[in-house]
Amino acid sequence: MGADDYLPVAGSGQPLLGTPAPTPGDPQLSVAMRAAGRSVMEERLLPVLLADLRRVSTARGSVVVGHS
Repeated sequence: MGADDYLPVAGSGQPLLGTPAPTPGDPQLSVAMRAAGRSVMEERLLPVLLADLRRVSTARGSVVVGHS
């Protein structure tokens, strides 16, 4: 999940708790999360995350099982 995925649904998340952690895959995600002060469970973004995995797998020439 990146900042572009997070921002549209951030308002519906739960309040952030604990110590902020870096997000090496997308440094802007941690910035956006601190600014919004909300968490978003990755399960809520499952279609977006699966599409990203399919795109990466296709780009690498891998076969994606169950993808039509």
